[in-house]
Amino acid sequence: MYLWKVVLGIMITVAVLSLTYGVANNRYQAVVKERDESILLGQQLSADLGALQTERDSLVEELRRLGLSHKELQRDYETLQEAHDVLSTANKKLQVEHTTLLQEKADLEVTVLGLKTQSLDLQEKLVSKGKEYDVLSQDRASLQARYDVLSQERTALQQTYGALSSAVGTLEGVKFQVSGLQQQVQSLNGDIARLQAARAPLIVESYRVGFACTGSMEPKITCLDEATWLSNFRSQDIIVGTVISFAPTAECKLSSTRVAHRVISIKVEAGNTYYRPKGDANSSDDPCWIPSSNVDGYIIALYKNTRLENAPIRDRINALKVTNDWAEAAYDAAYQTYKQYVSLHCPGNVCPTQYYGTAISLYDDMQQKYSQAKTAMIATGQR
Repeated sequence: MYLWKVVLGIMITVAVLSLTYGVANNRYQAVVKERDESILLGQQLSADLGALQTERDSLVEELRRLGLSHKELQRDYETLQEAHDVLSTANKKLQVEHTTLLQEKADLEVTVLGLKTQSLDLQEKLVSKGKEYDVLSQDRASLQARYDVLSQERTALQQTYGALSSAVGTLEGVKFQVSGLQQQVQSLNGDIARLQAARAPLIVESYRVGFACTGSMEPKITCLDEATWLSNFRSQDIIVGTVISFAPTAECKLSSTRVAHRVISIKVEAGNTYYRPKGDANSSDDPCWIPSSNVDGYIIALYKNTRLENAPIRDRINALKVTNDWAEAAYDAAYQTYKQYVSLHCPGNVCPTQYYGTAISLYDDMQQKYSQAKTAMIATGQR
């Protein structure tokens, strides 16, 4: 009875010990595995530590080398700073020199402009000299022909001289003939010199004509006068104060196809010369610039009172000018009176009938008189 209890207890104890052994064995295996892993981890950490120490040593060496490089860079920076200061000073000098060069360039541009102007003047002179050269070339050709004739005559004289020498046969006769030939040669040389002097002056081209009875140049020039006009002129020959004959441009607003007025101003644009004309008797200048190509000529001689047959029409024109001046003055006065009526009696430009009628009537009357005077002047050739 007690035996099976003992056996049961032993079996229970063995079971418990077996179970405990299994648990302990599993725990032991786990511990062994953890130990092995710890050993491997320690080995790995040792290897990593060695690598880190090697890297640290390399970093220490790199830091030491960088410390030396920093000093070199500091020295290079100081050198570059000194070079920068030198370059800054040089740059300031260059800026001053640049400003000076700009000023010199501006002066040179002014000089070039002046030289261009002189070049244009020289070109005009060259053209003029070319014309003179053509005339001289013609004269030279004429002289050459004359010289050829004289050479032939000289050859004939030489032949005559030979014949005379043979005929006379004496030294005195030969000397006499030689002296005569020398005198002829001197005479021919004198003729050549005179011909050369005669070819120098230019041929003057001119024409003589009178003036229309417009009254625009009274009293210095009237339609009773005539003038000689130089037609082969140079543009630079015309100066302020010269009386020119020109074809007016559209902007002149002159009805005549040919006008004679005095030059009051001159300008040159793009190598072309332009003149500003004005009639001596006119209150204002002609509203236009006349190119030199529109000018026929200018006065070089004035002949007073050579066309007295124009006296009646001149007197009529002068009388009409007085009427026209009076009409213009009356027109201005009427206009001022009209403005006064409106300002005094027409507030807001609304006029009572009696004031409005009076002002308009006076205004229309003066305008009609002015129009009549202007029409009469146009009919007689004033404008």
